[in-house]
Amino acid sequence: PHTTPPRARPLAIEGALKSGPLTVPEISTATKIPGQKVLWHLMAMKKYGRIAEAGPAGDYYRYELKEASS
Repeated sequence: PHTTPPRARPLAIEGALKSGPLTVPEISTATKIPGQKVLWHLMAMKKYGRIAEAGPAGDYYRYELKEASS
């Protein structure tokens, strides 16, 4: 099965989140990146202020892109 190359994963995740807040399984489906890798990248992106939690969605949290400050 096709998977996203490691260096392209953050961009693929950001691309998926441009449509609005998503859960880890939704991002995984949209990007074809395994869920555990999505979660790892999301935590790194959260640490560096690129994304934020957008509230719960069932058993998962949704994540969204942070607005760029001007």
